[in-house]
Amino acid sequence: MIVGLFGGAAPWPLPLIPVKAVTIMGSYVGSLSEFAELMELAVQGKVPMLPTKTHALEEADDVLNQLEEGKVIGRAVLTP
Repeated sequence: MIVGLFGGAAPWPLPLIPVKAVTIMGSYVGSLSEFAELMELAVQGKVPMLPTKTHALEEADDVLNQLEEGKVIGRAVLTP
């Protein structure tokens, strides 16, 4: 999954994508002006915070399993 590639570049050698059977999928959720509007609303405190739970790095396998099962609500952050 790629997040935040706006204006960047993809350095992958193109021949390796089909050889490795890799799928690259993107999503588009708004324009740059809509993003600026969203940031202004966030600064004003009008955008609710996402639920965030931290987990020890040793719990990574369990957290990934929960994510795959759809049991993670909001964000799961791994910490060393």
